[in-house]
Amino acid sequence: MDLSEGLPDWTDWDRAAFVVGCSLGIFGDSEAFTRIKWAFWTDNPLGNALHEVLLHLAAGVLERREEPDERFRWSVQWGPPRAHGEKVLGYGHANRW
Repeated sequence: MDLSEGLPDWTDWDRAAFVVGCSLGIFGDSEAFTRIKWAFWTDNPLGNALHEVLLHLAAGVLERREEPDERFRWSVQWGPPRAHGEKVLGYGHANRW
């Protein structure tokens, strides 16, 4: 899953971390968020690391807000979110033809 595709709107941090995990190949395409939500709500290396990745990405390609809850979304500064299944042609340039 592409981050721009998975985070087009404000998304709670735990689901955003799941999207990051999917985009990195940590979780498979068929993995259900509800089955692994515990990883984000307990103190463990995987959940902690994915949250840190979100915080680092918020300094660039993601936007972050903390109120009323911590949420993330794709930053339109990097272009509009890609449509589901849209292909990328090297260096992050989407094939929009």
